[in-house]
Amino acid sequence: TNESRGKLMSLYMVIALGSLGLGQFLLNMADPAGVLLFLLASVLVSLAVVPISLTTGSAPSHEEPQSMSIRTLWKVSPLGLVGVMAEGMAAAAFYGMGAVYAKDQGMDAFAVSMLMAVATFGGMALQWPVGHASDRHDRRTVIAVASVVGGLAAISAVFVSGTLQLVAVALLGGMMLPLYSLSVAHTNDYLQPSQMVAASSSMILMSGVAAISGPLLASLSMQVLGPDGFFWFIGMSMLLVAIFAVYRSILNR
Repeated sequence: TNESRGKLMSLYMVIALGSLGLGQFLLNMADPAGVLLFLLASVLVSLAVVPISLTTGSAPSHEEPQSMSIRTLWKVSPLGLVGVMAEGMAAAAFYGMGAVYAKDQGMDAFAVSMLMAVATFGGMALQWPVGHASDRHDRRTVIAVASVVGGLAAISAVFVSGTLQLVAVALLGGMMLPLYSLSVAHTNDYLQPSQMVAASSSMILMSGVAAISGPLLASLSMQVLGPDGFFWFIGMSMLLVAIFAVYRSILNR
């Protein structure tokens, strides 16, 4: 239901992000230039098939899904579409270029894995409270607040280092990573159950398209502004989402 959708999406993301955060430390198990880590990733992906193969549960019944174009999705929920695209772009920029930024700053392998992990654990820790807040308050307001806090956290990471930078990055992850589930939940508030599967497919597609551009644009920002362009790009991306969320709230749509 609309009253529980944010919390359920958050629970899903907590599990995913917890695993993603732990995975960052696998970087320290072998030389990143070798093949062992790639083989380990292959084994883990293969193991993921096991619980799916062993399950005896049946899929829940649902209505025949309706098709939904990107144009229709935009008409239904412009903020939801912008939100998933911005999160896809920012998150892809972070995970695609974060290690490059860290190496440019002279960090060793453990420091690189720490930088990447704290953002993921921040997202895991704040998924539930942010999702719960979105069930109790206007989701547009929650999206705006999360985007502002995350954007400012990213920008503040430019001006600090060490532990303070890790704290800023954790807050960035805590606000950035819930944006996908918040945007999907916001969009589903305006859909019929038969439309949700098609809408989710379109949102995943657009998130993926945006994710392609994230590392490319972040690298351009780093070329122009230096390594700090990494955080400037992510911060400004999130602040633009906040501006759009406020605009949609003013329109009450």
